[in-house]
Amino acid sequence: MPTWAYDSYCNDNVMEYVEDFTKEDFLNRVVEDLDEYLQEGMETFNLEFIVGIGIYAIRLGKKFPKKSLILLRNVIECLLERNDFSSWVDQDKRIAKLGHEKKIMDNLLIDRSFSFDVLKKKPILFNSLNKNYYN
Repeated sequence: MPTWAYDSYCNDNVMEYVEDFTKEDFLNRVVEDLDEYLQEGMETFNLEFIVGIGIYAIRLGKKFPKKSLILLRNVIECLLERNDFSSWVDQDKRIAKLGHEKKIMDNLLIDRSFSFDVLKKKPILFNSLNKNYYN
């Protein structure tokens, strides 16, 4: 599935999942879905998807329980430690973005306020930044 930016939510898998629901339904079920996905023991490439839907929900204003934030932070740490970034056009940018997303979790865990830029919409024409990303 194509990726258009280095943010975890910027790929077709995440957007297809999100678009299956209204915004309200997505935000109401995302914590339960993330917990279920993590309990099922997802493969590494699916961990990218888990982080993507979590980050997207957070950027929409979803307040996660601390337990879920810790799980998301742990998934990001796992990706940073074990993921092979060679399929990304710019490995360093993807690693830096995951590091930034980990800091988001850390800030949320200590209730530090911060703001986000505008969500990155999928452009009509683009070259995928990760040739091997699929579900």
